[in-house]
Amino acid sequence: FANATFARLPSLGWTNRLLYDGEMLANSTGRQFLPAGASREIEVSQDYGLIKFSPAPALDLNMHLLELHLDTDKQVAWDISPDDNNYWVKLYFCTEAVLDNFGGRCGCLGDLGSLDEVFIGRQAAVWGGSICINPMDTLDNGNYDLKFAETNAGLDSIWEVQPNWRNVAYWDGVPVSVSEPRPALALGVTRMVGFPDGVPLPLDKTGGIHKLRLELNAPFSSVPPSMPRPDGAWDRVDETLMGNNIYELSVQFCGLKPDITAGEAVILGSKRAIWGTQVCLEASDVLRRDGPSNGEQRTIYQGISVQYEERNAGVAAASQTFTNRLYWDGLLVIESTDRPGLSTGEARQVSHPWQMLSANVLDIYDVDIFRHELKLEMDVGNTVSEQSERNTF
Repeated sequence: FANATFARLPSLGWTNRLLYDGEMLANSTGRQFLPAGASREIEVSQDYGLIKFSPAPALDLNMHLLELHLDTDKQVAWDISPDDNNYWVKLYFCTEAVLDNFGGRCGCLGDLGSLDEVFIGRQAAVWGGSICINPMDTLDNGNYDLKFAETNAGLDSIWEVQPNWRNVAYWDGVPVSVSEPRPALALGVTRMVGFPDGVPLPLDKTGGIHKLRLELNAPFSSVPPSMPRPDGAWDRVDETLMGNNIYELSVQFCGLKPDITAGEAVILGSKRAIWGTQVCLEASDVLRRDGPSNGEQRTIYQGISVQYEERNAGVAAASQTFTNRLYWDGLLVIESTDRPGLSTGEARQVSHPWQMLSANVLDIYDVDIFRHELKLEMDVGNTVSEQSERNTF
């Protein structure tokens, strides 16, 4: 008990009361003066005027309320804050008697929640707000990496959260992802989590606003039979407060652009090579032609036919023309200008068959045992505004 004013409390006694679930436990009258800034400890005992329970209070799973009311008879007339003299504490029980009588269940519970911040791919937002996500910012499986917090550190958290609950993500009210069984969450602990395979969010090219909802400790009934349910049915775990575990976010797709890129491989002669790897060319891959002779010497020309794929892996059409270049050991050997635009998802083959004394072909002057490098640069100068400007292979 403390006096936070600048004046001494009067010698005229005032009354404090202690209540448990509305029943008065103690009524202490004639409280004496308290100097300004002073405080004192009070132990509730029989001498304080303790009123024993009759009968004894129930030891159960329910919440109970302990209340303290200071100066209930308003004797301290000049109290600068007369309305802040009421205090309370919520009480729960997890005694042996409770565990024995309720099948091992405990009245003291954790309370799941999430922090304000949420992440989708590389974008951050706050629950209750909005986010604009990049349609190219996905995992390898095409889903989005949704990251959020599980926390058991709120005002209503007084015990660990028991294990084996599930989290469910909804897109426009339809469940799209179910988490794996969640491990126990100790009191005071916060952890960043997500869904192992990400969350499928169907692309909307119209710029419409969609609702992403996350429910922690979701009921089994929220997931339709047609949707995979990890490990079969589950039960929700008990919390201090149930039904306060739903978080929502407004989502739009932004940055809808084309993305000009190469296919997986390039064909050199008769050999197929994955970009970024190595290939061993044989004599059959190199074309040879006899050139003109001066009677004593004959020039031999040789080269390799090249074929690769260009495609639009973005979510919008590439309407502008663009230029591709091929380099052999750093030297420009083939330039393909005015490449026509590509519609969304369109792919086509680009072929440069070798012909003697032709332009834009891959001539080979030395067939040797050394390593050589072929490099493709697409959309030279970035004339097409793309989702990703990584155009070198």
